[in-house]
Amino acid sequence: MLNRILEMLGISVLVLALSLSFIVALCFSIGSFYFNG
Repeated sequence: MLNRILEMLGISVLVLALSLSFIVALCFSIGSFYFNG
């Protein structure tokens, strides 16, 4: 039971980290485009 909970937690943390890095990359690309333009 605990193993399954830890597995779900790891997957959710992984998804959260991926979405956060995607948002940060998106903000950086938009910011560089905005400042260069």
